[in-house]
Amino acid sequence: MTDEKHKEQTTDKGADLLSAELGGCLGFPVEAIPEVLKPLVVEGARAIQCPPDYIAIPLLTCMGGAIGRTRVLQVKEGWEEPTAIWTVIVGRTGTTKSPAFELATEGLKEIEQGWLEDYLKQSKEQRSEDADEPLLKRIIVSDTTVEALGPVMRDNPRGIILLIDEMSGWMDSMNQYKGGKGSDYQFYLTAWSKGAWRIDRKHMKTSIIIPKTYLAVTGTVVPGVLQKLLDRERQIDGFAARLLISYPPEVDEQWTDKGVEDSIRGPVIELQKKLLRLGFQEGKRNKPKVIKFSKEGYGAFREVMVDHLEQYKRYGLEEALRAHWAKMKGYAARLSLIVHLIRLHSGETSSKRVDQESVYMAATLVDYFKAHIAKFYGELQQIQAVALSERIIQWANKNGKSEILTRDVYTAHIIPDAETTKAVLDDMAKRGLGKWEDTESKRKFILTPTQQSATQQNQEETQQEGNQSKWLGRLRELRQQKRTATVFGRILHLITAGKACVDQESIGLPDMDEGVCVVKMSDNDMG
Repeated sequence: MTDEKHKEQTTDKGADLLSAELGGCLGFPVEAIPEVLKPLVVEGARAIQCPPDYIAIPLLTCMGGAIGRTRVLQVKEGWEEPTAIWTVIVGRTGTTKSPAFELATEGLKEIEQGWLEDYLKQSKEQRSEDADEPLLKRIIVSDTTVEALGPVMRDNPRGIILLIDEMSGWMDSMNQYKGGKGSDYQFYLTAWSKGAWRIDRKHMKTSIIIPKTYLAVTGTVVPGVLQKLLDRERQIDGFAARLLISYPPEVDEQWTDKGVEDSIRGPVIELQKKLLRLGFQEGKRNKPKVIKFSKEGYGAFREVMVDHLEQYKRYGLEEALRAHWAKMKGYAARLSLIVHLIRLHSGETSSKRVDQESVYMAATLVDYFKAHIAKFYGELQQIQAVALSERIIQWANKNGKSEILTRDVYTAHIIPDAETTKAVLDDMAKRGLGKWEDTESKRKFILTPTQQSATQQNQEETQQEGNQSKWLGRLRELRQQKRTATVFGRILHLITAGKACVDQESIGLPDMDEGVCVVKMSDNDMG
């Protein structure tokens, strides 16, 4: 077997094994988001009749954006990550993406509206006093051109969030200058990596210089549009790999009288206001505060990274997935920081350093995104393979061919090269459209005489419920250990205080298992 053939078989087998490993991680892991966000995600999904993913993913992006550039996580010396994540919800038209997106993002919109009202009031007062015009605070943008983004980013060094309910416009807006050869596309590649950027346009009096970019992105898109947008060029240059894709199954929508009450929205908005008040290092202009791992947190992160890198090597992933897997190292750190700061500032934890629980929560979310990216690319490759096999069948029928040689296909310019032709014919064989036949002189592909059109082949989608990420299991174990330690700590306190009967109510954890929580002792047993 040649090295090339071995590599093709390894990659194909690896992709199948990867899909099998991640298949149990497609369900959104509500347990892996901070407590303060759960009511809005769960109750919002019930009210809107949508997958919880539709709310949770843009909400996490907005929380990271509210923290902005004020905090970075130091993974180790020379490696720091911000809280900016780029997320995209994929779903067909009519699947309640827009109302879910509005619910997830309305808190920041409400806060920014308050800033606008304050600005207008201050502007009016200062004009009457002939004072300098105040700066308008911004956190949200929807105009995706760099020319529009530049002044906003310059005037708001904490960073901004790009909210796009339909992301096709974002892609269309790139490189609209210089006949499609502008720099907007390169700007976005740089912005993800928090690099510096300079904007020059002919009509500008002065350049706009952004020393450190910070841009979080979230939006929605229909599957077909995303498939067209993620062309090979964007897979190769790494743009596609910057996107965290969520592609949940549709829900069976039912009428409900449920709504989302202000008591559920309120705590999230208040937390966002709190995060937006976070500042940079004192006395250092626009320099973020550096957050580190706790000892246990770093141990957990190292464990996650070792597992991730072994997975990366084990499956021999094809180019597009390799690029996504490479970016997941940074995303594991970014999500760890977002999750931990939400937990810290909502009172869920008192640790100033990123702890073990936050890391396992983030790792569970990373597994979720890996599963959805693998699912989407699997469908994308299948769609592309079906389209190419359709071309082969039409060409063969037109020319009266029932037997096909690989070179006949690519020399007729049906498919551009021999490698792609072989891969498409292999896929056709798997789908029963033909079979390979080896002779002494050549290898030929025999079309099935009664084959259907390739586009008529029905494919069944397996929908996975729940989430079986190994890190979610670790998270549950860790939480159970903490809960058990809390229970016995309270029991010991009550016994020390002289209480002879300790029950669930006195412990203060009535939802715990009675067999674990209820401890009764006679006076003689107190010792």
